[in-house]
Amino acid sequence: MSMSAERSRFDEAYARLVLSNTFIETSDYYKQRKERYWNTLRLMKPFLVQGQRMLDIGGGQFALLTKALYACDSEVADLDSRHRASIDSAGVAFHHLDLMKDDFRFERPFDLVMLGEVIGHVPAPPHWIFEKLSKILKDGGCLVLTTPNLFRLRNVLRMMMAKPIFTPFVMPEKDRPPGHFIEYDQMQLEWQMREAGFIVELSEHVQLDMGGSTVPARVGRRLATPLYRLRPVLRDNLLLVGRKV
Repeated sequence: MSMSAERSRFDEAYARLVLSNTFIETSDYYKQRKERYWNTLRLMKPFLVQGQRMLDIGGGQFALLTKALYACDSEVADLDSRHRASIDSAGVAFHHLDLMKDDFRFERPFDLVMLGEVIGHVPAPPHWIFEKLSKILKDGGCLVLTTPNLFRLRNVLRMMMAKPIFTPFVMPEKDRPPGHFIEYDQMQLEWQMREAGFIVELSEHVQLDMGGSTVPARVGRRLATPLYRLRPVLRDNLLLVGRKV
């Protein structure tokens, strides 16, 4: 299938499954972040196989999209169950899961677990979470992770101006999602994955989108594009894939 055909299929699925449904974020957020979902799925594609069992830990958008676009047997696990109607209506299994407190118990292991923009909300060493996730993965299965990059340009500028980077550090509770209170650099997350027993198959600084909550943020990201190319370490996101051995 050509790239343009794949993009058309994604646009249709995104409009139907994400923009037309209700999730924790506002509809404007999903309009602004559409490219992030497209680029994440594009980078995940080598690890997506038709019919494989996939667990999306987070809001569930990746579960809905991988089911529609790649015929994955996708499920969702999230701390917040208040917006699960869109998941239920699509016939996707939902699990109310607290990464900090709950045992991870599923009927069958998964081929792939997706942590999309999640690890920065978890008040625990990542390797501790990764070890728990390893237990629900098949041998040879993949853990795919995206998260904001600690050294992204936005953080560097805010530190230079002595402005806060993160939200207050709190313990998460079910149906009260925590804020964004920690970020990691590439070497730290690679170490955390290896410490949990994974082989790091992919580790990159990526710019998943040019979105932002304000117009100046969106304009600034576009103006910084040449700098991102010159210094990838300043890009907004990290993408890592670990394989269970």
